Amino acid sequence: MKIRSKMMIILTVAAVIPALIIIFVYQTRLRNMLQLNHQRYVDSLSSESTSYVNGHFSDIESLLFSVRTQSSVIDYLKQVNISNYRELQNQLRTSQIGERLEYFKDTYSDIEYVGLVPSGDGIKICKGYYSNVNKQCTDLEYVKSVVLTDEKVYFKVVFDDVKQKPFVLYATCVSDGYNENVLGYLCAVIDVNVYFSGISDAQDQRGFLVVDDQGNEIYNCLIDMDDTQISSLRMREPDSIENIIVDGEEYTAAVKNIYPMQWKMIFLADTTDIRQSLRDITFLMIELVLVFSFFAICSIVYFHYKINVPINNLTNTMNSMKSYQPDPCAPVGKDEIGQLGSALNHLVCRVNEQMLEIEQAEKAKSEYEIKALQAQINPHFLYNTLNAIKCLARLNRTAEIALMTEALIDLLRISASKERLITISKEVEYCKAYAALMSYRAGNSITINSALDSEVAEICLPKLSLQPIVENCILHGGLEQHQGKINIEVKAFRKDKFVQIEIIDDGCGMPKEKMDAINAEGFVHSSDNHQFSGIGIDNIRQRLRLEFGQTANVLLFPNQLNGTTVLISFQA
Repeated sequence: MKIRSKMMIILTVAAVIPALIIIFVYQTRLRNMLQLNHQRYVDSLSSESTSYVNGHFSDIESLLFSVRTQSSVIDYLKQVNISNYRELQNQLRTSQIGERLEYFKDTYSDIEYVGLVPSGDGIKICKGYYSNVNKQCTDLEYVKSVVLTDEKVYFKVVFDDVKQKPFVLYATCVSDGYNENVLGYLCAVIDVNVYFSGISDAQDQRGFLVVDDQGNEIYNCLIDMDDTQISSLRMREPDSIENIIVDGEEYTAAVKNIYPMQWKMIFLADTTDIRQSLRDITFLMIELVLVFSFFAICSIVYFHYKINVPINNLTNTMNSMKSYQPDPCAPVGKDEIGQLGSALNHLVCRVNEQMLEIEQAEKAKSEYEIKALQAQINPHFLYNTLNAIKCLARLNRTAEIALMTEALIDLLRISASKERLITISKEVEYCKAYAALMSYRAGNSITINSALDSEVAEICLPKLSLQPIVENCILHGGLEQHQGKINIEVKAFRKDKFVQIEIIDDGCGMPKEKMDAINAEGFVHSSDNHQFSGIGIDNIRQRLRLEFGQTANVLLFPNQLNGTTVLISFQA
């Protein structure tokens, strides 16, 4: 993976992903906080409204208690009967009783009808709108069925038969303070719609529903729930809060009790403000993500030009070191990467200088080795050869002298040439001249047969690359065991990209362990000068590698019957 891709991944992991995680966590926590605050707000409003309702009904109870204990009310109920009604009726218009009932009705706008109902056959005194419901609520028998004989305030829900509007009858008995005889009843009829309409106006378009203890709908303000939802909410414990879905919209519902009627008020507040706030927050979070992404992209571009491009140039420079050439595009500058690029170019130049020096030293060493081989051949070998010619001259064997002299001339001509490289065919001729002289000198039968492909015969290789191997075949091939006869075959051909030369003898061969050690570029040390050590083979191998590269090699293999095969391979 390239460094640019790594930087993008790192910046994404280090900047964008944490930003997304932070934004997601923040939005989730903020949503929960908004919902919790909204629920608290709805609970606070519903508690306030419920307290107001409970206080209102408590005030009505208190007012009923205060009216029923007035002496004028008690005296009236003691005196009134059907015979003196007309006389009392004129007095009631300006009496404290009439004014008190009128004040009672005017104090609370939801009180539609209020009156005193005598327990005997007297005439009831009522203030307010006269209707069938009010007539029913102030009927003596109906009031008796609602109110017991104690002094508590009782209530009952009454529905209008025509409009099905709910009304609440509040009633209490008025008794004689001495003998506890029930003199009559004080009744107040409350229009529920009028009262709760005033509350709904203060709810700022928040809906609520009032149901009685049987689940009947008393009042409904802006709520369109099905019966299942209403029944489920009615069964909730008081002061419970939950979120519900009504017509596809989410609402927060709060359930409160109304005392003493055991009604339930179900408040609903939509979450429009929350959803709007969350939408605003979502847009803000998206903007933040875009900002983070923008800065991440800017950082990637900055790192690309300040780090990635110099590192790529530095990588190219490192790759160019394979050819040991300085890279003009290597980063330069005063920062660390620039200094690294300059140091790398300097290192390449120094490596080139060292490689040139090593190459020249190796070439000089190769030339010295060739001269050493030549020096090794010239004195000792030339002495023995000339001595052999002298002996032949004494015996007057002129034909053999001519052949030896011709072979010696060929050998000296090739050996004395100043060429560092010669063709494979000339090297084979040199080996044949050497073998001929060795045969004439010692009287042995040394035969060299060559099979050179025309494609490779004129390819050049370092001089004296084959002669030491042929010499090893003659010296270490065991002429004594073969009655002074040895055959050497030289083959040269191309295999794939390599030029291969095989030198095969039918001598006595050598142990496989010694071959493996020489092939592993090791030496077999021995105090016996006649033992083959492999130093010459390694010398030829190093000279070939200096000329043709590290793929050049010299390997030894045993023949199937006897003798040894030396394989030379190099690319040319």
